[in-house]
Amino acid sequence: MGSWVKARLTFANVMSVVAVFVALGGIAIAVTRIDRNSVRSKQVKNNSLANVDLRNDTIQGNKVNEATLEGVKAGNVTAFHVSAPPDGGICTADTPVPEGVAVTDPATGSQGTCTVTFPQSVFGCSVQAAPDHRKIDDAPSTIQQETAQVFRTDESPDRFLVSTIRGGLAADRGFSVTVIC
Repeated sequence: MGSWVKARLTFANVMSVVAVFVALGGIAIAVTRIDRNSVRSKQVKNNSLANVDLRNDTIQGNKVNEATLEGVKAGNVTAFHVSAPPDGGICTADTPVPEGVAVTDPATGSQGTCTVTFPQSVFGCSVQAAPDHRKIDDAPSTIQQETAQVFRTDESPDRFLVSTIRGGLAADRGFSVTVIC
């Protein structure tokens, strides 16, 4: 029998057996060296951990129920209101805009259109505009349908145009903008 083992014994066979023992030994050492204060998944019951039990920045993504969060501001949503003087002219934001955001007329005579420029790209963001109905000074019988439309510009990914339309014609009307990135 000893000659059969010697005949079949190769360097590859010996090294594979050594590799198996090294791997098993490493796992055994790792198991014995887990910190005393460590908690494994099997030891945790659902909904049993409190905030004081967790280290900062260890829970992320879909593991958080957003409905349970209080006082957390959405870092990826921007909203502001813009008014346009009824006589035409410069578009001006009448609520504080985020730092670096500018609202301007794109060109002289561009009635009903404002350019909104951000300090970074908003190319992949969802941009919504709605006409302002907060300051309607018209009599109810003369109110016409109003819309606000968003157009991307080819010039830069950090800017877009908002056009306001009243009664089918471009009109300098106020609008609200919401940007979600």
